[in-house]
Amino acid sequence: MKTLLIRWSVNVVSIWVVQHIVAEGFNNIGMTVNAFIINGLILTIVDSIVRPIVRLVTCPIIMATLGLGGFLVNVCMLLLSGWIGLQFGYGFQIVGLLNVIYASLILIVTRFGMNLILRFIIRSK
Repeated sequence: MKTLLIRWSVNVVSIWVVQHIVAEGFNNIGMTVNAFIINGLILTIVDSIVRPIVRLVTCPIIMATLGLGGFLVNVCMLLLSGWIGLQFGYGFQIVGLLNVIYASLILIVTRFGMNLILRFIIRSK
Protein backbone atom coordinates (compact mmCIF):
# COMPACT_ATOMS: atom_id res chain seq x y z
CA MET A 1 0.00 0.00 0.00
CA LYS A 2 2.85 2.35 0.87
CA THR A 3 4.51 1.62 -2.48
CA LEU A 4 1.29 2.34 -4.34
CA LEU A 5 0.93 5.72 -2.60
CA ILE A 6 4.53 6.58 -3.45
CA ARG A 7 3.96 5.64 -7.11
CA TRP A 8 0.79 7.71 -7.14
CA SER A 9 2.52 10.81 -5.75
CA VAL A 10 5.44 10.37 -8.16
CA ASN A 11 3.02 10.09 -11.10
CA VAL A 12 1.10 13.20 -10.03
CA VAL A 13 4.28 15.28 -9.92
CA SER A 14 5.55 13.71 -13.15
CA ILE A 15 2.36 14.58 -15.04
CA TRP A 16 2.56 18.11 -13.69
CA VAL A 17 6.18 18.42 -14.89
CA VAL A 18 5.29 17.00 -18.32
CA GLN A 19 2.37 19.41 -18.62
CA HIS A 20 4.59 22.40 -17.92
CA ILE A 21 7.46 21.35 -20.19
CA VAL A 22 5.38 20.12 -23.14
CA ALA A 23 2.83 22.92 -22.76
CA GLU A 24 2.03 23.50 -26.44
CA GLY A 25 1.31 19.83 -27.19
CA PHE A 26 -0.25 18.84 -23.87
CA ASN A 27 -3.98 19.53 -23.62
CA ASN A 28 -5.07 18.93 -20.05
CA ILE A 29 -8.80 19.00 -19.39
CA GLY A 30 -9.23 21.14 -16.30
CA MET A 31 -5.75 22.05 -15.08
CA THR A 32 -6.72 21.80 -11.43
CA VAL A 33 -5.05 19.95 -8.61
CA ASN A 34 -7.88 17.40 -8.73
CA ALA A 35 -7.18 16.74 -12.42
CA PHE A 36 -3.51 16.05 -11.73
CA ILE A 37 -4.36 13.81 -8.77
CA ILE A 38 -6.91 11.80 -10.77
CA ASN A 39 -4.59 11.55 -13.79
CA GLY A 40 -1.81 10.37 -11.49
CA LEU A 41 -4.12 7.73 -10.03
CA ILE A 42 -5.16 6.54 -13.50
CA LEU A 43 -1.53 6.37 -14.64
CA THR A 44 -0.62 4.42 -11.50
CA ILE A 45 -3.42 1.91 -12.08
CA VAL A 46 -2.54 1.53 -15.77
CA ASP A 47 1.16 1.07 -14.93
CA SER A 48 0.35 -1.47 -12.21
CA ILE A 49 -2.19 -3.59 -14.08
CA VAL A 50 -2.03 -3.09 -17.85
CA ARG A 51 1.69 -2.41 -18.36
CA PRO A 52 2.99 -5.78 -17.06
CA ILE A 53 0.56 -7.64 -19.32
CA VAL A 54 1.55 -5.59 -22.36
CA ARG A 55 5.26 -6.01 -21.58
CA LEU A 56 4.79 -9.77 -21.30
CA VAL A 57 3.01 -9.93 -24.65
CA THR A 58 5.55 -7.68 -26.37
CA CYS A 59 8.60 -9.31 -24.76
CA PRO A 60 9.94 -10.70 -28.07
CA ILE A 61 9.64 -7.26 -29.68
CA ILE A 62 11.33 -5.60 -26.71
CA MET A 63 14.19 -8.11 -26.89
CA ALA A 64 14.51 -7.80 -30.68
CA THR A 65 14.71 -4.00 -30.49
CA LEU A 66 17.15 -4.11 -27.54
CA GLY A 67 14.74 -2.34 -25.19
CA LEU A 68 13.33 0.25 -27.57
CA GLY A 69 10.02 -1.64 -27.55
CA GLY A 70 9.82 -0.97 -23.81
CA PHE A 71 9.88 2.75 -24.54
CA LEU A 72 7.03 2.28 -27.00
CA VAL A 73 5.08 0.44 -24.29
CA ASN A 74 5.60 3.48 -22.02
CA VAL A 75 4.33 5.78 -24.76
CA CYS A 76 1.23 3.61 -25.19
CA MET A 77 0.56 3.53 -21.43
CA LEU A 78 0.80 7.33 -21.28
CA LEU A 79 -1.67 7.68 -24.16
CA LEU A 80 -3.99 5.04 -22.66
CA SER A 81 -4.08 6.73 -19.27
CA GLY A 82 -4.84 10.08 -20.92
CA TRP A 83 -7.68 8.51 -22.90
CA ILE A 84 -9.13 6.80 -19.81
CA GLY A 85 -8.97 10.11 -17.96
CA LEU A 86 -10.81 11.84 -20.81
CA GLN A 87 -13.66 9.37 -20.35
CA PHE A 88 -14.03 10.66 -16.77
CA GLY A 89 -13.58 14.31 -17.75
CA TYR A 90 -10.13 14.72 -16.20
CA GLY A 91 -7.81 13.38 -18.88
CA PHE A 92 -5.22 14.83 -21.16
CA GLN A 93 -4.31 14.67 -24.82
CA ILE A 94 -0.85 14.98 -26.26
CA VAL A 95 -0.93 16.36 -29.78
CA GLY A 96 1.79 15.32 -32.22
CA LEU A 97 4.13 12.36 -32.35
CA LEU A 98 7.21 14.29 -31.24
CA ASN A 99 5.32 15.74 -28.28
CA VAL A 100 4.24 12.23 -27.23
CA ILE A 101 7.81 10.94 -27.43
CA TYR A 102 9.11 14.01 -25.61
CA ALA A 103 6.43 13.70 -22.90
CA SER A 104 7.24 10.03 -22.40
CA LEU A 105 10.97 10.77 -22.06
CA ILE A 106 10.27 13.53 -19.54
CA LEU A 107 7.93 11.22 -17.63
CA ILE A 108 10.58 8.48 -17.47
CA VAL A 109 13.33 10.87 -16.32
CA THR A 110 11.08 12.56 -13.75
CA ARG A 111 9.91 9.24 -12.33
CA PHE A 112 13.47 7.94 -12.13
CA GLY A 113 14.73 11.05 -10.37
CA MET A 114 11.87 11.23 -7.90
CA ASN A 115 12.07 7.51 -7.09
CA LEU A 116 15.80 7.89 -6.47
CA ILE A 117 15.24 10.83 -4.13
CA LEU A 118 12.36 9.14 -2.28
CA ARG A 119 14.33 5.91 -1.80
CA PHE A 120 17.22 7.89 -0.37
CA ILE A 121 14.89 9.77 2.01
CA ILE A 122 13.09 6.60 3.14
CA ARG A 123 16.32 4.65 3.70
CA SER A 124 17.96 7.47 5.65
CA LYS A 125 15.19 7.41 8.29
